[in-house]
Amino acid sequence: MFWKMGLSTPSTIDTILKKDDFTLEELLNDDEILQELRNQNKKLTEYLAQADTVNRLLQYIVDGHDSDDMLEKFKYPNIAAEVLTSECWPIMDAISQPDALEYLWKVMDKPAPLNPLLASFFSKVVQTLLQKEVEPLTTYLLGTPTLLFKLIGHLGTPAVMDVLLKMTGLEGGGDGRTQNLAQFWADDEQLVKVLIGLFNQAESGASEAILSNTAIFLGDLVEAGRKEAIEMQAFSTPSPFLEQLTSTPILTELLDNVLSEERSAAALEYVLDFFSKLLRETERGEDEAPPTEIDGQRYGAEVKRVLVALVPRIKDLHALLLDAPEPLTTASGDLRVVCGNTRLQVASVFSSLVRTPSPDVEEVLIENGTFSQLFDILKDLPHNNLYHACICEIVESVTASPHDGPGGALRKHLFTETRLLYRLMEMVAQSDEMMAKEKTHAGFYGYLIRMGNAVQSASVTPDASRDPLVTYLKDDVAQVTAWRAHVQTRLITENSRMKEGLEKPADGGEYTSGDDDDDGDWGNEAEALFTRYLNQRINLTMPDDYNVGDDSDDSDEGSYGMTGSYSTGFSNYNSDFPPSAGAGADGFSMDHPTPTDLSELSQNFRPPPLGAFGVPDGVDPFGAPSDQSTPLDVPGGEIWAAFSPDSDATASSAKMQLDPSIESSSEVEDSNIPTGSVDIEGGGAIFQSSA
Repeated sequence: MFWKMGLSTPSTIDTILKKDDFTLEELLNDDEILQELRNQNKKLTEYLAQADTVNRLLQYIVDGHDSDDMLEKFKYPNIAAEVLTSECWPIMDAISQPDALEYLWKVMDKPAPLNPLLASFFSKVVQTLLQKEVEPLTTYLLGTPTLLFKLIGHLGTPAVMDVLLKMTGLEGGGDGRTQNLAQFWADDEQLVKVLIGLFNQAESGASEAILSNTAIFLGDLVEAGRKEAIEMQAFSTPSPFLEQLTSTPILTELLDNVLSEERSAAALEYVLDFFSKLLRETERGEDEAPPTEIDGQRYGAEVKRVLVALVPRIKDLHALLLDAPEPLTTASGDLRVVCGNTRLQVASVFSSLVRTPSPDVEEVLIENGTFSQLFDILKDLPHNNLYHACICEIVESVTASPHDGPGGALRKHLFTETRLLYRLMEMVAQSDEMMAKEKTHAGFYGYLIRMGNAVQSASVTPDASRDPLVTYLKDDVAQVTAWRAHVQTRLITENSRMKEGLEKPADGGEYTSGDDDDDGDWGNEAEALFTRYLNQRINLTMPDDYNVGDDSDDSDEGSYGMTGSYSTGFSNYNSDFPPSAGAGADGFSMDHPTPTDLSELSQNFRPPPLGAFGVPDGVDPFGAPSDQSTPLDVPGGEIWAAFSPDSDATASSAKMQLDPSIESSSEVEDSNIPTGSVDIEGGGAIFQSSA
């Protein structure tokens, strides 16, 4: 115990403090200063808490350190900020005095833009005071109302924006005697009105940096208000800033500022991005609770107020789509057609609008032919993935809308006047031409496949009146026929290729994980990703038990790896089509003795009737023509070209994986699984070995 015997090494800080003529810079240069503060070195704390010392520390933050020595120029302000935010109570009390606060806030008197490094130190000190010394700081801020406008004048500096956002959530002193600063700034909408006025750039003269950070700040206010409401539910008082920023008069003024004849392109883009955020629900994490009824009511009320301000301006937004930017010359060549950020933001707003359809929105979009214009631009922008994503969201949202409910008019317009199917096929052909010339597909090719899948998902329905191809295009035989051919020759092929790409690596081997690999099995992860996508379209209930190769006496005999009752799959069908009579009410079961080899298994196997999987006789689950074979995933394998005896369907090739325990086709000899036909109760199937 060296310290008990007085043999411990003295701190270098103590050595400096024992000197009669030491300087503050000597302490700041010492690497132990912060550790000694944490250890509550009394002599050091008393010195640093003196008013003169605090002012000198603040001077490093406000004015910096003018020195040719780069170490001192940046080190002293940094260490000064760390000392002032060390949460040492004597120091915190010293910097919360009126004279110290007045000196600290002199930063706001400097011309814009502020030194970003010094501004970050200022922000750190102020935010610490907002946490630890709320009452004295709030009293000072309320007594100096001009500070609000000084802060707004420096919004181009991100650190200042952080300070302002922190202040909007300030609730005053813990004893309740100090007025709520956020409520003070919310009264008479003084803060919001000043921020909205900045977007009238002709009068405000705000820089682009200020406009950018202001739009971000407004979005943060909305998100903070919504998250608070989600957490508190019925016990929370609506955020005054959220109420103001979703009010119709405020939003109308904001749109007027950016859509006037003297509008600023930058201001318009930032405001459109803000409106996109307003129209979308707050994203929730995996560990957060799903939306409640109260959340839905609040969000619905907010959107209604937003639409009242936005709908009269949809025609103006549509006109912006017609205003294409000038061609650009880049290092990789000339861009004949340029999207431009303005048109991208307009497309994003329309993507958000169709998620919250209303009769007024539908009427204006249809009247202006907005969808046609969006697709015209898409055709000329084969490589702008941000724009492609917006159009894909529109198609997926509209095609999923009920034909006789909200969004139904837009759905009909998309398939008829917009001629969605022809446009998708035309752009696929455009991509094929690019592939032939440049050996690469167009950038929107993947999105075209996604949009095609969205159309097919809308078409897979037992109720013909809900199928857009039947409801809207029954008289356009040429378009429907061309689309069905496109499905067979392109969509099914690409979806299968995607599945194979996820299941097998490029070299044809197996995905494996080494003993030292902590990232998991990539093969399983890829399969899980594809399964999650597939389950969005097909919901097939799996069997309760798998007993392949189980020779124990306790296993269900004769299971062949497929036991239990099967519920109807293909959720689009199961509400209207009960299982067929041959399957029984609970599906089907198999009672054959356990085969000795796969050959016997293939000969004795009896697949269930299609009705057991919720697929009615004569109906192709993927909407394909009846003379084409289509895979149907079932427990234990895949059935291809299963058909009823009443159907005149034929199939030339099919396959079925008979044993799900087989991990590789190389484990099965070709002779073990013959190719041929097997009977189905009331129908038939053709399978072929994949070995």
